[in-house]
Amino acid sequence: DDDDNAVTAEVVLETSAASSKPASKPKTKATKKAAAASPKKRRPTTTKKKATNRDAITMNDPVHPITEAEYHNVQQLMIQFCRVPLLAEFSRPVALLHPEMMGMYTRIVKHPIDLGKVCRGIRRREYECLRDIQLDMWRIFSNCVQFHSSPANKVAVPSFLSIALHLRQYFNALWQEFMIASDPPVIAQDDERDKQQRLRMENIIKKQMLTRSQDREKRLTVSGLTIMTGKSIERAANSMRAFVE
Repeated sequence: DDDDNAVTAEVVLETSAASSKPASKPKTKATKKAAAASPKKRRPTTTKKKATNRDAITMNDPVHPITEAEYHNVQQLMIQFCRVPLLAEFSRPVALLHPEMMGMYTRIVKHPIDLGKVCRGIRRREYECLRDIQLDMWRIFSNCVQFHSSPANKVAVPSFLSIALHLRQYFNALWQEFMIASDPPVIAQDDERDKQQRLRMENIIKKQMLTRSQDREKRLTVSGLTIMTGKSIERAANSMRAFVE
């Protein structure tokens, strides 16, 4: 009897719980049509647009032939750059400096070039435009980074990576000072067909001048935080005086 009473109590509880739940309304044809007709809310999709800089210089841009005045400025730039005492490993071909490494070097670096070759090309007026000089100088530093960061190089020197990057940064700073004019150039406006190209080049030059002024402020800030000895300050002052003169 006790077992029967327990089972009866469980049945009563289940039926009471079922009756307490609200009964779901059956879907009619009208509700189905209304649900189909009502538009579903969709999340707004945001398409990311690729940032394109129309005023950036590309390899497809036309370049003007290098002038004699520009050659003179490049020569002065290279004279200043070659005073750095860290250029011994960049001044001559690897075949002359380290002939024992040529087998491995040619497998890693496909376009070897050295600083001496660039300086000879400038002195002999072999370059046709300024961009070619920049590309050859950048290739010197990129070859160093590529060689000393390659897994195939078993004799890599990690310190050469930082040296190459600092030399590239120093060369770019000198390029800003020697090769970018202080005043925006006056471009002829007689040909209306080249109006868009002319305006674009003006914007490029203005951005280069703005970047130069910003980089100058950064270097000035960094130099103010650098602790230098008296002899170093004297050398820096002499270098700045010679540069201004």
